Amino acid sequence: MRATCGYKTISMNTRTPEPPIRILFVCLANLCRSPLARAIAMRGLGDGVAAESAGVAPSPSRIPDEGLELIRRLTGTDASGHRPRFVLDFPLDEFDYIIGMDSSVFMRLTAMPQIPKDKLYGWEISDPCGHGMDAYEETARQIEQYLNQFLLNREMEKAAARRKS
Repeated sequence: MRATCGYKTISMNTRTPEPPIRILFVCLANLCRSPLARAIAMRGLGDGVAAESAGVAPSPSRIPDEGLELIRRLTGTDASGHRPRFVLDFPLDEFDYIIGMDSSVFMRLTAMPQIPKDKLYGWEISDPCGHGMDAYEETARQIEQYLNQFLLNREMEKAAARRKS
């Protein structure tokens, strides 16, 4: 399967599972990386994913202008109505995967007893906040690379489990 996200093509050697993969992307403030990851996943995978974004310390602010512009450019959607949410405000048992966007966020998530550890994964995505449009574009590339590899790894794990059974 090849899924385009408007910025780059996400390549996967799998077909889209039914029902959609449910992913919660979590960053620190829920302003930059996790909303961008949600937008990229939803644009790239369409009906194959149900994605949300959250923060471990949600900000009272709104998504910076660079983030809004990049999400609009990549996905054609307006994210100006996004309001940061706390990770524990979501029904966590409804997600297949919870992805901490960096090691610091991942460690905070592991310390929360409510987080199902068998669904928790950690990435290392740089925070573009305050670093300009080039940083946002680099972050989008990182997210796409991690997402592509993550989905490929999950599919390989499923294939290996099927072979063993």
